[in-house]
Amino acid sequence: MFLRSASAILLLLTAANVASGQGLQSVVSPGKTDADGWPTSGAKLCLKDLPSVCFQMPDGSAGDVAYQFGLDPHSKPLNWPEGRTALIFDATFSAGGSGSLTRYAIVREDGSGSAAHLSNLLPYVALTNNSDEAVLNEPQISPYPLLLTADFIWDFKAGETHFSQHYFMIDAWQFDPEKDRYVLALSYKTAKKYNGLDASDSVSVLDPERPEILHRLRSLSPR
Repeated sequence: MFLRSASAILLLLTAANVASGQGLQSVVSPGKTDADGWPTSGAKLCLKDLPSVCFQMPDGSAGDVAYQFGLDPHSKPLNWPEGRTALIFDATFSAGGSGSLTRYAIVREDGSGSAAHLSNLLPYVALTNNSDEAVLNEPQISPYPLLLTADFIWDFKAGETHFSQHYFMIDAWQFDPEKDRYVLALSYKTAKKYNGLDASDSVSVLDPERPEILHRLRSLSPR
């Protein structure tokens, strides 16, 4: 898995990035790595003014093996209602090879002063590097940001290669105020195949699928 060389990863690890969301100032930093540059702990997002208030990306697992999302972290502000602040945070796992896995968190600041803490509102959501994701603001559907993801379905029997054309699974995550977290509102398989990374530097599925996604979401009962 993973296209980057260890030297390229080390260059990424030299910098933390700073993001702000409606007044929320945050700093993200990569996790620890081993001698080969692979992550041994999750990346962190901390409040700039309260550096002890942090959220560390949880690990994942495959069978008995645990792995860490510690590489190439990013955060972006979200348009959150109710005068509160939130960001989307992501970090990547790799252990060499042609693929990687990126986990996402939607982090909201709760409490204040000494009681301030960061809450992750998103269940486990992770995408391969042959995927697409987007945040949408659609007030007619929800006052909260929607998270859309599209990841490829690898049909080995059809002779598909890793980055060839594939069908994709579309998921739409919507915030449920009663549960105070995001829930899977919609999931479907695309009716056509889309190009993978063999044909382009990035995967573009959600833009052409957006009318269908919004149509399906609007047909659902309001939460």
